[in-house]
Amino acid sequence: MPEETSPTPRARAAWRAWLSALAVDAEAALAAALTYESLDPVARDAFLDAIDEDADAIDVPKIAIYAPFLAVENDVERKERLEKVIDSENPRHHDPQSPRRALSGHVGDEQLTVLVLPLYLNFVEVLACRWSHEHGCVSAEHEPLRAAREFHRAKIWNGVELEDTPFDTAIEELAHAVVTATRRQGRPLDALVPFADLFSLRATNASI
Repeated sequence: MPEETSPTPRARAAWRAWLSALAVDAEAALAAALTYESLDPVARDAFLDAIDEDADAIDVPKIAIYAPFLAVENDVERKERLEKVIDSENPRHHDPQSPRRALSGHVGDEQLTVLVLPLYLNFVEVLACRWSHEHGCVSAEHEPLRAAREFHRAKIWNGVELEDTPFDTAIEELAHAVVTATRRQGRPLDALVPFADLFSLRATNASI
């Protein structure tokens, strides 16, 4: 069997630069997560082994490197492996640096509510819902990873201008919209399923 060759200094530098980018570039982090998700179990283990070799040499929090892969991992043992590495560092690195926010606007006769929910560092996930009092939630989009600064620069979603709105008010309104739409359609929209806990109490109250 041929002997394994070590990566060249240039290749290792490029690899480490890519790993470092996961701490600041939402598109890179999301692309990394999707690439990892497409790998088979053996390739995932090898991929994580390669990251482990260089993680300590990179001056970014480990949560920035490993969290994108944890988000798409379903295997119990591999999830525990990722969580153990993340938990091994200073807990302050885990704290998100952006508060949760709600923004709202209008699309014709419908309301547009955008929830910006902190994940870690300067990354957020976004839920955007179009709804009306009559029809409830008519569409929902979920973006699992975005840079919080995008919403500081411009409060716009798909060309619609938005304004900040009280978070609890937005959740209350969306809970009613979710209940109304679910009654009409028989099931919630797919993009809303990951947020069941966020709406559960208010949705229960709204259905009484």
